Amino acid sequence: MTSSTVPTEHSAGGVVFRCESGDLKVLLILDGHGNWGFPKGHLESGEDALGAARREIAEETGLTDLTLLGELPRTQWFFLKKKKEKRRKICDLFVFEAESGEPVPREAEGISRAEWVDTDRALLYLSYDNTKEALRAGIAVYLTGAGEGDGGVARFGKAG
Repeated sequence: MTSSTVPTEHSAGGVVFRCESGDLKVLLILDGHGNWGFPKGHLESGEDALGAARREIAEETGLTDLTLLGELPRTQWFFLKKKKEKRRKICDLFVFEAESGEPVPREAEGISRAEWVDTDRALLYLSYDNTKEALRAGIAVYLTGAGEGDGGVARFGKAG
């Protein structure tokens, strides 16, 4: 079975940052499987990835006042659904800044915790290597403005 014949699931979400008292924080959620990560979920019919990312962040954490800073490279991986059906997962992650609002975990969405975490500590919390890579890439976008945001002006401290 080639990757083109394997059923594909498409998700989108956000790496959301905030600067608090000079410290860079990232929004992490604890999902129903006990994994720390970023708010994300499946695209709905007719929805684009950016719209899905904003919706999922709002549904899982209640945060809606988000400024888009950029988009990270698309990631994909394969997994077994119900331990027997091979699936391909595609995930589009966007980098946002949230200057206001406090996250509230939405238990109805399977989220038991949603909190701002120092980026160094977040690397220890995150459950998967690809999520850690996304955090590092997101930090680079935030620090350098390398995304859609401010045309390359450093947003926070020194980028290097």
